[in-house]
Amino acid sequence: MPNLPYIEAIAKETMRLHPVAPMLVPRRAREDVRIVSIEATLANLLHGFNWKLPGTMTRDDLNMEEIFGLSTPKKFPLQTVAEPRLPPHMYNF
Repeated sequence: MPNLPYIEAIAKETMRLHPVAPMLVPRRAREDVRIVSIEATLANLLHGFNWKLPGTMTRDDLNMEEIFGLSTPKKFPLQTVAEPRLPPHMYNF
């Protein structure tokens, strides 16, 4: 993600704090793989909307506890509200 340094930093920090499988032995890939479509999709998702918390919820109301195990899912799922940034007529195809 050389053209998306902030998204790359967010993804790396998320994986560092919340690894998918923290109990597994580290592995190396046999060959380098670059998945451009996922980068573009993530960028469109993050930048295409204004994100906010539902209702009157504030940042202080977020619970970041996790359930320990083979993976580390959130104890309480994060819920967000995505509002389109563009005017409604821009979404008609």
